[in-house]
Amino acid sequence: MAQQMQFSARLLLIVALALGGALAANAQQKAPIRQPFQRWNTSVEQMPQLPSGGGTRALITAIERQVVCPSEAAKGRVFVSMLVTEEGTIKNLAIVKGLRPDWDAAVLQAVRKITRLAPGRQEGKAVDVYITLPITLQPAPKPPR
Repeated sequence: MAQQMQFSARLLLIVALALGGALAANAQQKAPIRQPFQRWNTSVEQMPQLPSGGGTRALITAIERQVVCPSEAAKGRVFVSMLVTEEGTIKNLAIVKGLRPDWDAAVLQAVRKITRLAPGRQEGKAVDVYITLPITLQPAPKPPR
């Protein structure tokens, strides 16, 4: 009985080693090729802003002033996201939450008018930063009669 248990234990050990070696070889062969991963910052020590300064609030105000609202529009808010590169250029512009296609297009057009921003900074170094801004829209007041 003891010999049979030793034989079973040895057989189990041999099978485990064989399977483990085969699995390791298979894992090495099928390991995915690692692609370079670009990590986007969403919060940094100094967020992107207008070259004149003023922070995020000044950037939002500048965009809101550039928006030309449709005449029949009511008050609303559009959320726009963008990548501000380490050079200060705006890329990957997108509407995260829109109101209507015409309003969304007006916000995108207003953001495109801003040609360059002061880039975000982390540990004193300019970095790429994804930001999302809430842009409040309201139609121009009607002229008095």
